[in-house]
Amino acid sequence: MLRRLRGHAVIERAGDEVARRAEVARGHLALLPEGIARDALSELCDTVVSRSA
Repeated sequence: MLRRLRGHAVIERAGDEVARRAEVARGHLALLPEGIARDALSELCDTVVSRSA
């Protein structure tokens, strides 16, 4: 069952959407001052994208 789900086009499209939204979020992060908080939020974007892959 999981193999069928992972191979489905909807899963790939969902992953693409997650990556797209993460890039938008990173763009918003540019408005924040450089620092630990901004770095942590950027890393969170990376984590969410990698978990959805």
